[in-house]
Amino acid sequence: VYRGLWNGNTVALKEIHSLDTKQFNQEAELLESLRHPHIVSYYGTFAKEKIHYLVMEFMDLGSLSDYLY
Repeated sequence: VYRGLWNGNTVALKEIHSLDTKQFNQEAELLESLRHPHIVSYYGTFAKEKIHYLVMEFMDLGSLSDYLY
């Protein structure tokens, strides 16, 4: 996961290597359908040199597991 900018906002860029295009699109569609104040927001996707990225809300406190620890 990387920190990046998307339309002027700080976002988390989740790099996906192992999924084929169909699986990646299914995951993106699922994330797009989830809307709840307690779920990290999904903004979109992009691909660069056969690596796919999910663009999601950036959480300042890090991962949930790190936060709970």
